[in-house]
Amino acid sequence: LYKAAIIPYRGSWLEFIFDNENLLYVMIDKRRKIYVTTFLRALGLTTEEIINIFCLKETIEITKLENMLLQSEKPYRLAQQIIDESTGEVIESFSELDKNLIEKIKKLQISEVSVILNSDKNVAIVKTLEEDKTLTYQEAVQHIYKVLQQHFMLDFRVAKNYLDSLLFNSKRYDLSKIGRYKINRKLKPIFDEIKNIKFGDIEFEEPTTNTRTVTVVDIIATIKFLL
Repeated sequence: LYKAAIIPYRGSWLEFIFDNENLLYVMIDKRRKIYVTTFLRALGLTTEEIINIFCLKETIEITKLENMLLQSEKPYRLAQQIIDESTGEVIESFSELDKNLIEKIKKLQISEVSVILNSDKNVAIVKTLEEDKTLTYQEAVQHIYKVLQQHFMLDFRVAKNYLDSLLFNSKRYDLSKIGRYKINRKLKPIFDEIKNIKFGDIEFEEPTTNTRTVTVVDIIATIKFLL
């Protein structure tokens, strides 16, 4: 099975691996496996952002989508979040589309939606999202702390500081000058591909040669390289 790793001169190893069911995991310092989508949430990405970065998707008219659902054996899932402005009700991204949900969307006067395509390229992320039970940034950070430290940390700040210190603290983590050069050379095509993406506080720019810690963009690009 395919795998990828970010191995620094000093600091925690990150290994990205598939299992036999095509689920994608990350291992930190060769410890227990964590769903890669949980890890991405802990880095600040939402479900919608994960889908938009890693999945092939298409904007489809609701009437056409109704016919597609009737003809397809595989379910379709939303690639976007939908909010009912009048009630505040949220239809979350990755929700499975069925007749009832389609009717609810139609009542919102929405004529088209973004949908995750039933493509082989999407299988790993879709299957991993299906198994991932964390839904929020806080849940993901605390889950990773629990996996790595073998106990639950009620104080979110402690769990977050622990994860940050593993990967983003220059006193504990150093790719080395050569390591940064190799990563930038290997992942440059993907850095170029994602540089125009804008989500939250994440800047999807190629890390400079002076950046010696791993970055969120390094991690995203490594996963896209693997997929």
